[in-house]
Amino acid sequence: MNYGFFHPQDSCSTQIIAITFIQYLPDSISTFLINSANVKTIAPIMGLIGEIQMGLGLLSTNPAILRPTIVTAQIFHLMLSLPLPPSTFYPFSAICMLAFIAIQPEAFASALRARWKGTIVIGSILLPIFYWKGIEQAEKEYPPYALYCVGTTWVVCLAYLNTVATISFYSAADFRDKKGSRFLSPSNIMMAMIFAIGALPYLGIRTYPAFAMFSNLRIEEKSNHWFLPSWDTWLPVSDLDSVTIINSNLPSLEKFQVDLSPYYPASTLKALAAYNITAALWICPPSWNRDLPHKFQAYTIPFIELRRAISKAIEINATFFVEYLKDDQPETFNHSKERTEGDMALVKPLPSWQNWFFRFRSFSVDGSPCRH
Repeated sequence: MNYGFFHPQDSCSTQIIAITFIQYLPDSISTFLINSANVKTIAPIMGLIGEIQMGLGLLSTNPAILRPTIVTAQIFHLMLSLPLPPSTFYPFSAICMLAFIAIQPEAFASALRARWKGTIVIGSILLPIFYWKGIEQAEKEYPPYALYCVGTTWVVCLAYLNTVATISFYSAADFRDKKGSRFLSPSNIMMAMIFAIGALPYLGIRTYPAFAMFSNLRIEEKSNHWFLPSWDTWLPVSDLDSVTIINSNLPSLEKFQVDLSPYYPASTLKALAAYNITAALWICPPSWNRDLPHKFQAYTIPFIELRRAISKAIEINATFFVEYLKDDQPETFNHSKERTEGDMALVKPLPSWQNWFFRFRSFSVDGSPCRH
């Protein structure tokens, strides 16, 4: 629920749905859906409604609500998985699909026994198709699992079985109002985990990885959330103060953020430009060994991330410089074997628990492009 997500040009929801249409539908149909059917406006609304339905539906004890929620979730994860690398999110969906088996184990077992042959046929047909479609993009996948055809086929097959299970093999014994402890049911456990992880960005604990990914959310500074404030209005923690990296030759800062959209297929980039949809897929990889696919762009991060990068570089006695803005004032940090110049608060390594517990992505104060 943020203004960036509903911006028709920048919304992650608009971009993902448009890419799926562009890559899998004839040009005439994708053009009609994106332009004439006004997908740029409808997609974020659909995304919000779908997310709310899934969130509240999985908490329901009523099979009449829970069953269509499961079906909606299968469609949602298909849309995340189908786009070609690097805009596919099949690793996330491949794991999430297993959770729906735990929600309806008896129905899924029945569907598997009845439809296993059909599932094998579907997988056998789709595997080579996805391999053929994704072969040219295989090297562009991130993380570089190189399993697009296998992972996406897995998601489609499980989506098929989960849907068949809840529609055709509904078992009253699977649902919480019919058996077991309501509070320890698979749905409640899954939703409790989702809620806990989803709350982390708003509590100033971590934004990477977290469910802030691909939501256009900015909560770090000048919050774009509809009603939740940014950290600086209520968290008196100096390590969360923002700094803007202007220039650096330290690889961990130079490549702190990477936009994967230049790796999109040329035809996809051309179509997105024609539809006036921003191509953007910013990530903050643990490490990046390739050249940047774009020119370095200034970015903003919490102070703790600058401290993490500089303290680790000093531990290995690297020679580097960092130019950054803090409180809108230019600052410089230089380190060489002979001397260290700059804010000495950046030299001290993070305590091990903070190093593990806190993790933040980059952000832009002036905009909200699609970010992991």
